[in-house]
Amino acid sequence: MLSAQTAGKRLVVELSVPRQTFALGDDISITAKVCNWGSEPLSIYRHLLWGYRGGLILEINDASGHKVEPEQLDEDSVIPSTLSDPKSFLEILPDYEWGVVRRDKIRNLFGKPGRYTVRLKYLSPVPKKYFAGGGEPWATEDGPVLSDPITVGVK
Repeated sequence: MLSAQTAGKRLVVELSVPRQTFALGDDISITAKVCNWGSEPLSIYRHLLWGYRGGLILEINDASGHKVEPEQLDEDSVIPSTLSDPKSFLEILPDYEWGVVRRDKIRNLFGKPGRYTVRLKYLSPVPKKYFAGGGEPWATEDGPVLSDPITVGVK
């Protein structure tokens, strides 16, 4: 697992799918988890959203290493009014995780048959100045965290 460490904080991102091979017409469930493998509590923005402004970014490459763009791009973003709500932030205790399941179409993500490498990048969509209380914040300034890659075959 690739992780980011800043001042003793250890956040790990995990990506999983239910199997490694799919037909082009299949649906897929993608599980994304943000895990605290450190020794102290961490606070994150509670809403795990998809896209560059949401925090969770799927990086898909074909067998040649070329980036694959999904048919439908992820464009979730933080709603500004949530930043002043303490319920929008979550304290993750050591050895705990927080996750979300994304349901999508294989055709949307990969476009055609082939072998693909998929990684998940997590970049907190919220700067430190919005965090209050709880564990040490994991914010935009802490930089991205990448999952280990997984391989997906599409028939």
